[in-house]
Amino acid sequence: MVYALPPFIRRSILKKKKTFIDKRKISFPEPSDEIYPETKRRLIRPKIAFARAIIMTLFVIICIGLLSWGVLETFSLFSWYQTLVIPTIAQFAIIYSIGSFLSVLFFSKRITIFVIRLYQRYGPYEIRCRCLFIPNCSEYMILAINKYGLIQGIKKGIARFKRCHAPNGGVDYP
Repeated sequence: MVYALPPFIRRSILKKKKTFIDKRKISFPEPSDEIYPETKRRLIRPKIAFARAIIMTLFVIICIGLLSWGVLETFSLFSWYQTLVIPTIAQFAIIYSIGSFLSVLFFSKRITIFVIRLYQRYGPYEIRCRCLFIPNCSEYMILAINKYGLIQGIKKGIARFKRCHAPNGGVDYP
């Protein structure tokens, strides 16, 4: 999937690979009227799908609850479980906590990209316009996370962020 690319690259990709790209899977953020002074390009402020994020969060919470209840019901079939002294609500809380932790690990890449998109949408112009690279640092971090995975992508994004000052700049893709 292609994420957060500058408009001139988006146009060239869509022109070259029109038959191979499914436009429904590509989410191109719309540029705003704010312009970077150094690079003379528009600041990208992506749309945030809060309703989708809330629905997905509620879905995951309900699934974890149902799975926790199912695990407790399955455990109740065993004789060793009936000898436990821990209250049922505490057992449910322990199993639910483990499920929540595992779901955060499972969705950590999506959560990180969502937080970066929030920054892109609501981050102050004064901070966002400082980047001298193409793509800017937040777009680079998203591309690096998608290409290299969460941990390597964050490392590469932080290294790029450390390089983002006056003598550096130019085109730099992960």
